[in-house]
Amino acid sequence: MTQTSLWQGNANSSDHAELCNGLYEREIRLIAQTNYHNVQAIQGRLKSLTHYINRAAYLMLQVESPLQLDIQNASWSAKQGNKPPYQGQSFAEVNHWYTENDIPLGLVVPILVDGHLIVDCIDRVDSEQQRIRTNIAGWFNLTELSYCDEQPYGLHKAQYC
Repeated sequence: MTQTSLWQGNANSSDHAELCNGLYEREIRLIAQTNYHNVQAIQGRLKSLTHYINRAAYLMLQVESPLQLDIQNASWSAKQGNKPPYQGQSFAEVNHWYTENDIPLGLVVPILVDGHLIVDCIDRVDSEQQRIRTNIAGWFNLTELSYCDEQPYGLHKAQYC
């Protein structure tokens, strides 16, 4: 039995094995840095780790994406543009897009924080109050230029890009 026969990847098992190694490395580092209260929590996480990493690697190899998959680092990349993507957009234009479209949970959005772009994803939509919450930056009003009441992680003057 060889190492490549251990993985269930169909098309390119060496890419699958390399991708799994990158995902394992990242996950083991995360587990080592997390403060667990009991051994059972770590054991439970380690028991399911093989399944989830194998599945993630398989799906990453199958997906069609404009981004390029870096198999050794288990990450996505794309060529960096010369100009910021938000250049030339007004707040009204961006706000109109968010209010007129049905915003799906998990949508990846760029957020401008103190002159720097970060990538975040939407994890909650409050249609009644016309606001959304992102995973890292918190709540945003769709009718105002600034944050709502919460400002996690000390981020200031954030706005949609």
